[in-house]
Amino acid sequence: MLDIIFIVLWVTNRNRARNAVDPDEREKYAKRAKIFGWLEIANLAFGVLLAILIISSSPR
Repeated sequence: MLDIIFIVLWVTNRNRARNAVDPDEREKYAKRAKIFGWLEIANLAFGVLLAILIISSSPR
């Protein structure tokens, strides 16, 4: 669920940055898009590490 929220926020801010006329607005939305992009990457990495931890600690 968190993945979907981060992706939507990333894409929305990226598109706003592309369509902004004012350079300050463009920079503001580009920074937001970059932050949400990195949050998505961190969230995916955490999910993979958590899955590896769960699989490796399961009883055999």
